Amino acid sequence: MTAGRRKNFTTKNTNSQRLTCGIGCCTALTLLLLASTTPTSTTALKFFGASTAESDTVESNTPEVLAFDPQHGQDFNAFGEPTYGVDVSFPIHRTSISDNYAWLPHNVDPENHPTPKEYEGKPIQYLGNKQAEYDAFMAGCNEKYNPKGSSYSACQSTEDDRVEMSLRQPAGMQNYTDIGFKKIKAPPAVWDQVKVFWEANKDRKNWQDENWPKGNTYTNHWVAPTYMVSVEDGRLRGAGSKLKN
Repeated sequence: MTAGRRKNFTTKNTNSQRLTCGIGCCTALTLLLLASTTPTSTTALKFFGASTAESDTVESNTPEVLAFDPQHGQDFNAFGEPTYGVDVSFPIHRTSISDNYAWLPHNVDPENHPTPKEYEGKPIQYLGNKQAEYDAFMAGCNEKYNPKGSSYSACQSTEDDRVEMSLRQPAGMQNYTDIGFKKIKAPPAVWDQVKVFWEANKDRKNWQDENWPKGNTYTNHWVAPTYMVSVEDGRLRGAGSKLKN
């Protein structure tokens, strides 16, 4: 998701757990348990919290689409992989996902089938009915945070803010490399301290629930809770201001 508020560098250990240290406000090492198994293409498709069985029962009139199969007219990236734009897999510039399916007549044969007004300006949807998955994601958030009968949705408010940031923030960014980022290794002196702290305190008894604001949609934590091993936790060996700074 394109949240834009917390930037992390991440390493993955052999137990499929992710150790994350926030840059700029590095106050904790965050252990994210995304699933009980190593992430795969299947678990990635379960990002929204629905099981395979639940996903299969979502009513849809759209043909089944394999996530990475190239569709009619689909572009490829520099690695030869089929690609697509925003608002296809998840809302980025709008608060809904495109239903302009690649198999619709105006996309298959545009010379003989003009684009209906309802699809004008929408990116081509190559991945099937992603709106149904997003609706299930939002339903889970609302079930967690919104009282029954309330007209206000903290979850929708978060999503509106996230989309607005996705539109606003790029204009304020400055690239310092040709492609906008550079991947480097953490300095050995820093990484060694982080690793020592993690190895000394990674037991489950040291995990703390990560607190998310009401209605936060940056992760589906109501389905897959996230935990933190904090460098500020004075109970832990090696924690404290020296490591934090």
